[in-house]
Amino acid sequence: PFVRRQQDYRILSIHRPIAELKKFLEELQPSGLITEWLPEVTDSILELGLEIPTVIVDTDFTYPGVVSVDVDDWAVGREAAQTFIRSGFRSFACLGNGLPYSDQRIEGFEAALEKGGDFSVHTETGFEDTRYSESFIRPSRKLEEWLAGLPKPVGVFAVHDPLGRFLCGACGQTGLKVPEEVSVIGANNDELVCGLTYPMLSSVAIPWDAVGEVVGEAMQRLTAGENLGTEKALLIPPGGVVLRHSANHFAVDDPLLRRVMSYLSERI
Repeated sequence: PFVRRQQDYRILSIHRPIAELKKFLEELQPSGLITEWLPEVTDSILELGLEIPTVIVDTDFTYPGVVSVDVDDWAVGREAAQTFIRSGFRSFACLGNGLPYSDQRIEGFEAALEKGGDFSVHTETGFEDTRYSESFIRPSRKLEEWLAGLPKPVGVFAVHDPLGRFLCGACGQTGLKVPEEVSVIGANNDELVCGLTYPMLSSVAIPWDAVGEVVGEAMQRLTAGENLGTEKALLIPPGGVVLRHSANHFAVDDPLLRRVMSYLSERI
């Protein structure tokens, strides 16, 4: 809704070299800046000394004079864990990517387990230079060994949807059945990524519209001269888990009983 008000929003790709970004920003002379948080890139942008109202999205890191807006990543992890717990799992795992939000989501997941059941974490790197869904990365030997060693059935939380899609593919390549042996929940609920995954990916929903509203309101208030305070980030809670085919709702050890429960669920 903020875009339709009497304001002109220009969109620049943050993946440009910092010198190019500086040139464009100096030419545009914007009244305010809304930017995604990226490692090193964000610090370089803030160091340009633009001295304009700035809102950083997708981080709870705080900077002097800058408003940070983020999803509550600890709550994202909790949502995934609680869904697995309600389904009866006793074996749990997380697949992360080593970024700050990944660690927070895993912390939230583990805290929700209350030290119950088996729990394991694996970090898979190598995604830094790839695009969101179209790039292909082969599973590492360590990932394959980790998956093979997890007690089955296991509920695995992948910290975002592309990683969940990657995990489902890795399971298929190594002969593990999803969701019968490995039940997968991602995060962000990107319908394109979830829909292109086989089986279709369950995911923790992020209320992106609500995030946008908070970002837009913060920018309006900053440009009006208000001091919002920058000691704490503005955190938005997730919207629950959207269940699709990758998450097994019947985490029981006996395979015949799982088939019976699935049959009844589909027909009653």
